[in-house]
Amino acid sequence: MIELGGLLRSGAVGLVIRPTEVEVIERRGKRISAYARVPIQGTEDDHLVAAIKAAVASAGVRRKAMAVSIAGHDVLVRSFTIPVVPKAEWEGAVRFEARKYIPFKPEQLAWSAQAARGADKDKESVVVFVGIQQERLHRLQALLAQAGVQPLLIEPQAISLGRVIQLGRAAAASEAVCVVDAGPGGGELAVLRDGLPFITRSFRFSAESPQARAEQLQGEISLSTAFFQREHPGSPLRGILLFGPDQDVEGWRGQLQGRFAAPVESGAAVVRRAVGEGLPLGGASAAGLALGAARRDGG
Repeated sequence: MIELGGLLRSGAVGLVIRPTEVEVIERRGKRISAYARVPIQGTEDDHLVAAIKAAVASAGVRRKAMAVSIAGHDVLVRSFTIPVVPKAEWEGAVRFEARKYIPFKPEQLAWSAQAARGADKDKESVVVFVGIQQERLHRLQALLAQAGVQPLLIEPQAISLGRVIQLGRAAAASEAVCVVDAGPGGGELAVLRDGLPFITRSFRFSAESPQARAEQLQGEISLSTAFFQREHPGSPLRGILLFGPDQDVEGWRGQLQGRFAAPVESGAAVVRRAVGEGLPLGGASAAGLALGAARRDGG
């Protein structure tokens, strides 16, 4: 049930599960018709179930079928190259190569993969591989059922972010963007190219002051972008986009600007271009989730 894309039908509901919060969003046509964000009041499974129910009630959503986005710490994301092979052999080649990069057998995972542009498209394919342990997936499905949610798809938060950025920001094919989506306690960082995550990291803030948090973000961004550029030297980093509480993002942007070769920007304009007005800057993952969903549900 892990997905790397798809299109929603005109009316759709999305659920974003973060480490400390959940969001529910409803899209009707091109308009976001409902949005709610609720904290998770504890660390037990019952706390998550209660938060999902509260968010659904707060948003006034009646549909039980939802697309679901989950934090990156529950998901394996790897990128690697394979030789160009016939279509019928592609899945087997991905499965064989993935064994070198993941700490589990592919058979232990629910996974999907998608080809991205490679340096030499005639000789090799760049594969973005996304997977979740079957055990974790079954536990999540059980909790969603307790909350009254029927998952149409389950995708990593980085995929949700990539979708909203693709629609809200023009970029050349080989260019990458680093995205930070932070909430009160921490957040997600992803390096995306062509809307696909090549690197993902979940992090928790270790300090309370805005300056200390900005310094932590600088370290997270530096580590991830340096690794990406070593692995993909032909993909320049075009920008660093920040999402989260409006007042925090503006402060972080001011402190981080000039510390990287790429510009550091608020993602507010990206969200507006993708889904219009009325959604907070911290709702970027929900916005991206609302723009994509299960092909199996009538697309």
